[in-house]
Amino acid sequence: MEKSAYFDEVVRIASSTTPPGTSYVTAAALGMHLRKAHPSVDWKTFGFKSMSGLLADPYLSSKLQIVKTEKDALAVTVISNNSQIPTTHVETYNPLRKAVWEAFTLPSPPGRRFFNRLTGAIRIGLDVAPTPADDWVELEKIGLLEQKRWAECFIEEQLKDCSCADEARNLISLPTWHPHQFGLELERLSEGLMRQWNLYRSARVSAFAKKWLADKNLPIHWAFQTKSEIPEPAQPEAVAMAAQQYLLHSPEETKRVILAALSQMPVEQLLEIPIPPRLILSALSSAKPR
Repeated sequence: MEKSAYFDEVVRIASSTTPPGTSYVTAAALGMHLRKAHPSVDWKTFGFKSMSGLLADPYLSSKLQIVKTEKDALAVTVISNNSQIPTTHVETYNPLRKAVWEAFTLPSPPGRRFFNRLTGAIRIGLDVAPTPADDWVELEKIGLLEQKRWAECFIEEQLKDCSCADEARNLISLPTWHPHQFGLELERLSEGLMRQWNLYRSARVSAFAKKWLADKNLPIHWAFQTKSEIPEPAQPEAVAMAAQQYLLHSPEETKRVILAALSQMPVEQLLEIPIPPRLILSALSSAKPR
């Protein structure tokens, strides 16, 4: 591959892999997609020592603007020919604490849910408030009707010009509607819609939690993970090397480590992982009582 062709591929992949709802793709993710698309060639082939060195090339810097995320991760945003160069500050999504997400969204366990006014601790599945009762405020989970309204807004705001909009509207009228199943059905209509819906829903849950905390005169930051709790994305090279080391010993050990890592992630982040819908449906089918 010629250098100019590789540069064009960098720009094309940066444009096509920018996640919905954001204006940038991280350099780590871009590098991963480049290696996947062209495993036999990388930036070192053309004399660059690193991904950042590649992105600093004058040609690419005229097509891609280097920015930093709030976590100081390197990212790029595609420069539009008919728009101004975007500002260097890029907003990133700050996820809810796992316990907060589950308290507001999970239908089970049954019972009442409480938030501690002094510590931000959460207790769910209770019959009465923990003691001392004055330290706890009751919260109500977000119902399916409210989330169905979000789905309607999602379609009108983000799918109104999509050829699958009418089919998506039909999904909302199903009597068994559920946000997770809705995402799976959207993915069948068009690849990438499930992740787009999950991001939209996560933002709505976050806004709901913020408003609830403000109404109760509680610190809003209690609902969200702190920067120290949000892991920095691992470099693809390091992840691949670690995986290869495990595979040298046992594929089952690799699977065990990956599953253990996934178990530590909050539900909202798990929903953003692009798991093939057929595998999710297979798992749901296997989990049903026979």
